[in-house]
Amino acid sequence: MDLHAVPGRRRSAALLAVALCAVLPAPAALAQAFHVVPEADRTMSEAEWQAMKARAVPDVRLVDPAARRPRAAPVFSTSPPELVPGNPGTAPNLAERGGFDLPAGGEGIEPENYGKDHLGTIYHFNDYLQVPRPVRYYPWRAVGRIFTITASGKTGVCTGALIARSIIVTAGHCVHQGGNRDAGWNRSTVFVPAADGALEPYGRCNGNYLITTDQWFDDGEFQVGHDVGLIGCGKRVGTSREIGWATGWFGHCASGCLLPNWFFTQIGYPENYYDGDYMTVSQHLAIGTVWPDFLYGTGMRDGSSGGPHVSNIGSLSDSSSDLGQWNGRNYIFAVTSWQWNDHQWKTQGASSLSGPEDSNDWKEMFNWVCDMVQGAHGRRSCTPFP
Repeated sequence: MDLHAVPGRRRSAALLAVALCAVLPAPAALAQAFHVVPEADRTMSEAEWQAMKARAVPDVRLVDPAARRPRAAPVFSTSPPELVPGNPGTAPNLAERGGFDLPAGGEGIEPENYGKDHLGTIYHFNDYLQVPRPVRYYPWRAVGRIFTITASGKTGVCTGALIARSIIVTAGHCVHQGGNRDAGWNRSTVFVPAADGALEPYGRCNGNYLITTDQWFDDGEFQVGHDVGLIGCGKRVGTSREIGWATGWFGHCASGCLLPNWFFTQIGYPENYYDGDYMTVSQHLAIGTVWPDFLYGTGMRDGSSGGPHVSNIGSLSDSSSDLGQWNGRNYIFAVTSWQWNDHQWKTQGASSLSGPEDSNDWKEMFNWVCDMVQGAHGRRSCTPFP
């Protein structure tokens, strides 16, 4: 029987996971949780879509600092990360013609406090509205909003980013409730790249294939590095094109993604900035010495879940013969996972794609979704790992 086509079935990973560290037992062979959305859930009318957007609220995942359990520090990668390049897409990077009005709502944003009691520490950060608007430029236009109807019937909203023409990376909790296995999958999932207020400049696609890590599927536990999910999309609604054909997509880290200190640009649609309608950005230095997640300062809150953490975002023309120790551009290393329940703690956590010691088995996750979208769109849709 072909397990790819059976909703909720799982298959064993080809590789064994490496132990997290010396004080933890080595896990058994990992598996990944897969799901194919039933045919009835793959399409919706325009009226249903507008109603879904109107009632969407952020999928909030809060952690109480007082209740957190101590965890052993992860063993970090000692070799360079393995990277898969992205693609800028076919749409032109349009020159800005004249100015444009900033969206309302930013005037009331309070000065950031850099995290409670953390002035002068690693938790400094810089949040800002992405200007010019993301529809115009790669790589920003490859990030978008994810609208969901969860397993419980709640309509939620997250952030996600394209890493192939029809593959979106996001948080595990943006595709599955976590810990309740086959009962936890989204009922419906819609991705809107470069969402800009009410505008859908590149349209939208329906998520037909969902995947998350075996650990999130079984346990739904935060701060352990496994809150990662993937979405395989159908065609751009109303067209015969894939959604990333014009927007392009990010490169991504495939192994060794959890590093002790890494400078990231976080992208999201948080509800506390501009009601979540416009893309906002946070830049920070992320650390991973407390939990098997990245920890970093940010003012983003609800709605930023699943947003990418990108290394060396943008483009640069450099005439120097020495480009430095690290110059790979537009690579996603992690996705936003959790936040403290007290907003005075302006910090969040992000799960790396590969997980601690590559325990998420990212390559198999990606290959499963790639196999699905190749069947729907053709072999050029994505490139699987060998």
